[in-house]
Amino acid sequence: AYACPDHRETNILSVPLTDQTGVPTALRGYSRSSGRNTICVLPAKEDGVYTCTLSLQGTCRLTDLMTGCSLGTYPAGEHTLTLPTPENRIRVILAELC
Repeated sequence: AYACPDHRETNILSVPLTDQTGVPTALRGYSRSSGRNTICVLPAKEDGVYTCTLSLQGTCRLTDLMTGCSLGTYPAGEHTLTLPTPENRIRVILAELC
């Protein structure tokens, strides 16, 4: 595994999450990009439906890596993603540039 000598160059971005009432959650997600792929990790402390906003740089195919299900193809721009997530679990989303 590669360990970056300077933590400011790790290419990790925060992904704010809100619960089903629109209130920001205590836990924040994060994303990391490499080449044409981005992985988003979205944690949940409680059972519920969570929403995040993804900013896509180009047309991307989204896949839920926890279920293997396709979430569709989205054009460049900001998109709101709403996902049910069980208590004390994460959702891992792969965004692949098409």
